[in-house]
Amino acid sequence: IEATKDKKAKTTTSILSIQKPLNDDGGDYYCRVVKQDKSQKFMVIGNVAVKLPAHFAVVEGEKLKLHCIAVGYKPTINWILPDNVTIEDGAIESDDSRISVESEGDIEGNVLVIDPADRKDRGEYICEGRSADETLFRDINDGKRVVTKSYVRVKDKLAALWPFIGICSEVFLLCAIIVIYEKRHAKNAELDDSDTEQSPEQKKGDIDLFN
Repeated sequence: IEATKDKKAKTTTSILSIQKPLNDDGGDYYCRVVKQDKSQKFMVIGNVAVKLPAHFAVVEGEKLKLHCIAVGYKPTINWILPDNVTIEDGAIESDDSRISVESEGDIEGNVLVIDPADRKDRGEYICEGRSADETLFRDINDGKRVVTKSYVRVKDKLAALWPFIGICSEVFLLCAIIVIYEKRHAKNAELDDSDTEQSPEQKKGDIDLFN
């Protein structure tokens, strides 16, 4: 057996070892005993694996698009959304017209789309991967479907404006305090000036009124 450029293949009496196998390494392998003219066929396939980002954020009113990365033998994708809305084999069990699935590459339904996103869409999203051959899938994945989860947050579309609004409010309040202080200070200054400008005779007359 010859080693390829990208991988090393080693053989002993009864073992074939391929280091760092890829999806392309899947297929039919044959073992043949030359002297006895006997052979055995082995079908080699990769386990299904799926991956979503652990956390995802979208702004309210924009398009929510989740891409589930899947590898393995003929993976098919199902989705479980908040409120137990399911998408299986492309069939959406919901009357919500905002929900749809798209396909990227050769995997059907591996992209979930909600357009436009709403605050109620916040929650946990599950991408479930399985083999196209259920019987074979049970053999290679111990009868379990593989899942990956992502928690989606839907941000308020005005969220970016709140800090600016807060700063403007603080500036307005500070200006109002300064204006009120200046008005009171000016009024007190006028009263002091009027007392200072009174003549001694006026002050004496004012005092005599009280005697």
